[in-house]
Amino acid sequence: MIEKLNESSGKVVGYRVSKKLTTADYDRIFADAEEVVEEYGAIRMLCDMEEFQGVGLAALWEDFEFGVKYGRSVERLAIVGDAAWEKWIAKLAVPLYAHEGRYFPESERDAAWAWLREGTG
Repeated sequence: MIEKLNESSGKVVGYRVSKKLTTADYDRIFADAEEVVEEYGAIRMLCDMEEFQGVGLAALWEDFEFGVKYGRSVERLAIVGDAAWEKWIAKLAVPLYAHEGRYFPESERDAAWAWLREGTG
C-alpha cells in the first residue's frame, strides 16, 4: 500500500510505503512521477518505509520499470526507516533509481525533507 504524504510540494514528493506493494501501487507512483517530471523536469522522492512488508512478485517488474523509465529524472531519493536492511536498500537503489540517495532514520524524517528541498527555490 502506498500513500502520498501531505508534505509533498512541487518536485518534492513523499510516500508512506506500508504492507506489501502491488502493481496498483506502482501505477499510482508512475502517474505521480510522470506528472511531476512533465511539470518540473525532475522529481525528488522520499520513501517512508516504516511499515513496509515487501513487494509482491508481479510488482517487482513494475519496480524495475520505474527505474528504467524515471531513474534519470529522480534527482534525489531519501529512504526513511529504522530497519538495518533499509540502509543497504538505499545504497543499492541509488545507482538504479536516482542521481543521489540517502538513508535517514525515522527520527531524522524532517532532515530528509530538508535535504530533498535543498536548492529547489
